[in-house]
Amino acid sequence: MSYWVKAVVGFGLLVGGVAAFLYSLYELMKTGTCSSGGPYVTVRECPEGTFEKALLMPGGLMTALLGTLVFALRGDRPGASPGGFRLSGLLVFWCGLFIGGGIVAVLADLAVDEPGADWVGIFLAALFIPMGLAPLLFLWFGRGSNRKRRKKGEGQPKPLRVPPAAPAPRPATPASPATGDPADRLRQLGELRDSGVLTEAEFAAAKSRILAKL
Repeated sequence: MSYWVKAVVGFGLLVGGVAAFLYSLYELMKTGTCSSGGPYVTVRECPEGTFEKALLMPGGLMTALLGTLVFALRGDRPGASPGGFRLSGLLVFWCGLFIGGGIVAVLADLAVDEPGADWVGIFLAALFIPMGLAPLLFLWFGRGSNRKRRKKGEGQPKPLRVPPAAPAPRPATPASPATGDPADRLRQLGELRDSGVLTEAEFAAAKSRILAKL
């Protein structure tokens, strides 16, 4: 199946299964304690269709889980940018089941005219709704912190710092011959100056030392 077929079929089964479960929960909570048949004497006979509504609860759960599996196997949306937001079927199943269950519990208790019935719905709502909101809050704050890190440039590879190249060592100035004929030494200094090994100032200083020893 293509991406869109799996997405539509899976999401439809998921939402339909959760809706069937919540409807069964609402009807059973509104019915309350009852019994049908058997040797026991009960306070109230179960209304017609209670058994079918009770079967609808596990059937809705199985249908929702099947839809979650099909929706999860849909793959990546054609043309979607990598790293973008991707709706999770398990998240929809979890939040729909617990948030919807808490709301249904309150509505069912409000529909029952019995003393103290409202407290049961409020208790279940206080238990289920935070459980359903927990993953949403986790994703919200997680995405917010990721956006802040991207703005600050955290998590990006830092450019490598190449150390500056060390200057090439200057060739050592060969010392002028300490001994020998002064004329030969002056000639050697002139050759070193002409070849660029000695600067004019170094040549003049070496020449002055030679002449001072005469």
